[in-house]
Amino acid sequence: MKGMITMSAADKRRVHSCASALIPGNSTGEMVVVGGLANFFSLYGNLVTARILLSWFPGIQGNPIVRPVIQVCDPFLNAFRGIIPPIGGIDLSPVLALITLQVLGNATTTLGAELPPARSASRSPRGIRFDLNQMAMNVRQRMMVRNSRKW
Repeated sequence: MKGMITMSAADKRRVHSCASALIPGNSTGEMVVVGGLANFFSLYGNLVTARILLSWFPGIQGNPIVRPVIQVCDPFLNAFRGIIPPIGGIDLSPVLALITLQVLGNATTTLGAELPPARSASRSPRGIRFDLNQMAMNVRQRMMVRNSRKW
C-alpha cells in the first residue's frame, strides 16, 4: 500500500504504550477507547457551538426541538460562566469552554502515544525516559497507519 509505514519486529517490541497499564498498545481496545473519547469531545464541542449560536436567538430558546441541546450544554457552560464574568455584556466563557474541549480531545489522542526506544531517549528528573520529538513522530506514524486502514 502506498504511504504505509512499516516497523521491524524489534522496533515493535521496543515500543510501549503510555497507557499500557490500562490499555494495551496497538490493540482494538485502545483504538475503541481513544477513538471514542476523541469523537465524544468533538461531538460535544459541536453541540456547545450550536448552543452558542442558538443563544443569539432568544425567541428560539423555548422551542422543544432546541431544549435538549440547551439541557445538555448549559451545565458545562455554567461552570465556565462562574470563572469568567461577562465583559461589557459579552459572555466570553464559551471560548474557555471550547478551548477546554479542544485540549481534552487532543489529550485523548495522545493517550495511545508510544514511548520512544530507550536508546534515543533522554532522562527526566523522575527517571522516566522521554523524547517529545520522537513521541510526536510516533503518534503521527500511528495516525497515518490507522487512517490508511480505514480506506
